[in-house]
Amino acid sequence: MDGIDIALRAIGAFYVLAGFFAARAALTSNLIDQAIAAISMKKTDPVETHRTIWLLSLAILFFAGGAFLMLLLEPAAWLFAICAVVQLAFYLFLGPYYFDVADPPPAAERQRSINASVVYGACTLFILWAAYTGRLTKLSETPPLLWGSALAAIALHIGYILRHTLFPVKRKSGFATFGGGDDESSPSDETDHTGADLSGSRRIKVMADYQCYPLWAMDEGKIGCFSPYHLGVSVAGRGSSTPPSTSTIRPTASGRKSATNSTSSKAWSLHGASSKSCQNARSLRSTRKARSSR
Repeated sequence: MDGIDIALRAIGAFYVLAGFFAARAALTSNLIDQAIAAISMKKTDPVETHRTIWLLSLAILFFAGGAFLMLLLEPAAWLFAICAVVQLAFYLFLGPYYFDVADPPPAAERQRSINASVVYGACTLFILWAAYTGRLTKLSETPPLLWGSALAAIALHIGYILRHTLFPVKRKSGFATFGGGDDESSPSDETDHTGADLSGSRRIKVMADYQCYPLWAMDEGKIGCFSPYHLGVSVAGRGSSTPPSTSTIRPTASGRKSATNSTSSKAWSLHGASSKSCQNARSLRSTRKARSSR
């Protein structure tokens, strides 16, 4: 094994890692698109879906070419050449006329992508030269165990992608965790240190924090979180994977008074799960502990 063989194997190892991290980046982007679609209650833009498919296809080509190149097998030359042509088609046609029409990338980001493609093209020319000079072994002259290991690695990579695209992990609905305060997993109690009912508060803040309900009583002498189900509304299909529609929310007889007080005050203030809201929540919890210790 001389220096050229070592360089070829190093290039192969680099693009195996590049294929893996490119797949992770595409899957993360797809997850963000799904989250935005769920929040906005709109379908994901088909362009973004096609972009994800495009990136995942490139990731598979990167990984497959690198895996064969690490073993100095001839299919690496064909895979690198195909991937180089695909990238060229992106910059000439697909990017400017489809993917980047509505949301063009910044000039600096586009230049980095072009630089990476230029480096990839140079590596492709080097690999094609190596295949032409006989430094890459044909599959017919290679033991099945050797090229079989490359195919197995590629199959695992494709399985990893399919696992996260076709069979995502199903998570329990976040709304279902606010069950009514009667199960053992309730984040906290529904009363403050004086025993007052927090759900009857006239001033309520929506604020996120770990292991807490999202609703916080803000009346004088009443500070603490409580379950949304204690507002006096009942939700049909509690614990379902889809959020209830407004037609299924109706006031109950027992909690109509507190619900009327809550809505008539118009003191709702919405805070995202940002660092500021988390700090406010923690300060409120520390205030409760300080009052309880007196």
